[in-house]
Amino acid sequence: MIYYVLPSLVWLIFCIWRTLRTTRRLRLVHYTFALPLIALSVLRGDVGTDTSTYIDNAQYIIWWGWHRPINLEPGFIAFVRILSMFTSDPRVVVGMTSLLAAILFFVMLHMWEDGQCTLLLPLIPIYYFEFTMNGLRMGIAFPLMVIAVLLLHKKRYV
Repeated sequence: MIYYVLPSLVWLIFCIWRTLRTTRRLRLVHYTFALPLIALSVLRGDVGTDTSTYIDNAQYIIWWGWHRPINLEPGFIAFVRILSMFTSDPRVVVGMTSLLAAILFFVMLHMWEDGQCTLLLPLIPIYYFEFTMNGLRMGIAFPLMVIAVLLLHKKRYV
């Protein structure tokens, strides 16, 4: 349990200290305080309710070139196949998927301006662990959706 609480406390203490100290936006260097959280999600092993399912799905996609009757998103299948060009280990593919979900999560937080994400500070660790350890496909889709909405709000059509 300490492995989950300690990285979350490091990020929480940094966010509180940063909010009390200044109102300027976080820079890339400040996200080094999130590295323990990112390392925890990538190097977690078999922790997480859906980890074995994701390993199983990646194994079917990589080794046999098809997936079980469970319908997976075409984007997720394409992502796993791209990663399978570099490794044939399903655990590494799941770890890299967690890394992508973690990076997108912090990009999403960075794009919120004027401290809007400060209101969600108590919920961030819960959502972070849910997105990077349990629902990996949701962990990729939700931050991409939030980034798209924020860009549309700023009238930046990408």
